[in-house]
Amino acid sequence: MRLAPSLLALLAATPALAEPKVLADLPPVHSLVAQVMEGIGAPTLLLDRATSGHDLSLRPSQASAAQDADLIFWIGPAMSPGLAKPFETLGENARIIALMEQPETLVIDSAEAEAHHHDGEEGHADHDDHEAHEDRAEDHHDHGPEDPHVWLDPANAQAWLPLIAAALSEKDPANAEAYSANATRAAESLATQSAEITATLAPFEGREYLATHRAFAYFESRFHLTPAHALTGIDATAAGPRAMEEVRHAAEEGVTCLITEPETSAATVATLTEGTGLTAHPLDPLGRDIAPGPDHYGKLLQAIAETYATCLK
Repeated sequence: MRLAPSLLALLAATPALAEPKVLADLPPVHSLVAQVMEGIGAPTLLLDRATSGHDLSLRPSQASAAQDADLIFWIGPAMSPGLAKPFETLGENARIIALMEQPETLVIDSAEAEAHHHDGEEGHADHDDHEAHEDRAEDHHDHGPEDPHVWLDPANAQAWLPLIAAALSEKDPANAEAYSANATRAAESLATQSAEITATLAPFEGREYLATHRAFAYFESRFHLTPAHALTGIDATAAGPRAMEEVRHAAEEGVTCLITEPETSAATVATLTEGTGLTAHPLDPLGRDIAPGPDHYGKLLQAIAETYATCLK
């Protein structure tokens, strides 16, 4: 039976179901979502490489992306308090998933992390024994009582991949199998990379180093690294004279590795390294110098591992 031309035209004009419109807040989250969506669609990255997410007002294009989204993945208000309200109002039609608040996420308490880095080797946070949700009454400025840099533990990323696939499948059942397969493949790749990083960093277990900001507790804990002192804690408040003195004293004791962040001023780095054996090695927990996309997260972990290995030699 031949279809009438008008019916053929109607069928041709009927669009196929589009993949869901997906928004991710930070480059590492965007990368994980992009891996799960590979071959089907691509998520939109909300915060570009120049933005940290702490205090921001959304540009019109960003507000529009939030308004159009079917799904929004973000770390959560502990990391980006400035996004909580816009997501609540602009993303009212979207399913919003705060990854840090998922029961599968291993969370380090900020106060614990602070105590750990002062205690040296005794301070390794045991992720397996950690209770994810501690008392939220304590206030650590923007960050709150829990350390929000949760993506720096690849075990968290592995736990999120099936959650991301499930949320995408709910919105787009036709591609559920592909999302699931992508998530499985990405998790396997991450497990392999984590094992390689463990082997790379094993020779440096117990070797102390210094940091300008206590942002890498998750990575340190996962791979058994030992920070001696940090200029600032999780909340990144300005370093006082005592903190500067502690770091310089540790340098005099023979510590040579200093991990800095993009936000660390050149003057601070100069003050710490001048007349000491410290060598500064910059690290960005967000990997803002790495191109966004599916490969971003793996490259970020690799860059962090290589920086620590070079610094601790």
